[in-house]
Amino acid sequence: MTVQPRGKELAASQRSPSAGPAAAPAAGGPAAGSHAGSGATREQPASSDPAYHWSSADTEHLLENFGEKDHRVLAREIGCTPEQLHAEARRIYGARQTELRSGPWSPDELNALKRYLGAVETDLIARMIGRSVESIDAKLVELAANLKDEELETRAHVDFKRLYGTRADEDLALIFDRQVGIVRALAAELCLSKDKGFMRRKAGKGNRTKMPRWSAEELDQLREIYPKLSNLDIAKELGRSVKSIVSKAHSLRLKKDKARLRKMGQENVQLRHDR
Repeated sequence: MTVQPRGKELAASQRSPSAGPAAAPAAGGPAAGSHAGSGATREQPASSDPAYHWSSADTEHLLENFGEKDHRVLAREIGCTPEQLHAEARRIYGARQTELRSGPWSPDELNALKRYLGAVETDLIARMIGRSVESIDAKLVELAANLKDEELETRAHVDFKRLYGTRADEDLALIFDRQVGIVRALAAELCLSKDKGFMRRKAGKGNRTKMPRWSAEELDQLREIYPKLSNLDIAKELGRSVKSIVSKAHSLRLKKDKARLRKMGQENVQLRHDR
């Protein structure tokens, strides 16, 4: 399936990301309430009072995770509001006196751009990586004009699944260097769905996304096949997303049987080997 890149139109959509960030292409992240790299664990969150005072530990945690985690998750970990988190990030990066780089982009700069794309506004990304907004816009146009019309490598599926729920398809196209049609086809193949919070923000306040209710027959079928089939196979069988299957199975306290767990372990080892 071929979808022509939208060039400047596609790149311009990066100026107003509609979702908080998911993790960058890197496995896992610290659990809520713990500070990555700091060794500190909060027993109680800091005050979310409008006059919130940032501690050095709070600032360190922000710098380590801003753009890597959903803003709401990171705000909860610190104990502030998402608005306070965003304002503090702008204050920190805005105060940095960094000489803007020009010329060819390094691999590290390009990776950073893709890591924050769709999670952070373009002008803030510019401050974070030390490039001008114009330089970033030009790079986005360049990326959009050279998207590949071929399937994404299997080893990249783990990152794709982690990012899909909180990034726009246009952002994912640029992040994974694939045309939008390829992104959407892969999402359908893997039975992926956007996060509810992402869809609410995209639709605007007051517009809630209604999810189809589970019928009694679907619940019975889920109970029967969940222990022995993969979540992807179940999602295809029931015509739902993998995220919906996982959520409903958790609420019903369903478990995989031992044979399925062993196979899942083997599959995970193979995925790590392929990457």
